[in-house]
Amino acid sequence: MGLTGNVIEGIEFRDCRQRFLLRSARRKPARRFWQADVFCGVEDDVIRPDEDGDCLFFGERYDLRSSGEEIPVRVQIIHGTDKDTVLRQLDKIRAWLAEDWDWLIAPAELPADFAESYDGPF
Repeated sequence: MGLTGNVIEGIEFRDCRQRFLLRSARRKPARRFWQADVFCGVEDDVIRPDEDGDCLFFGERYDLRSSGEEIPVRVQIIHGTDKDTVLRQLDKIRAWLAEDWDWLIAPAELPADFAESYDGPF
């Protein structure tokens, strides 16, 4: 099986993912999650990294997952990422959650000018 860009043997990932989601939806409920992402070494008009080159994002998403309350947190690390990077970024996520839990879990309640007025840790 060959992988080139976003295509496996002529089938686009988007098509595969859609078929997979449709099949999985019969067995797994769509569940609400809060997701933290850390961009590393990326900078543009939206992404403003900290002094380590990291930029944290936190948001709500829905995904298909059959596990329930017994697995309340899942961490995914890209294979090959070095230990120091992972631990540094996990520390930042933990600190952000500890300091700003209330507004992180209720983003709809944030003021419209939040992005300009926020003076938090990251």
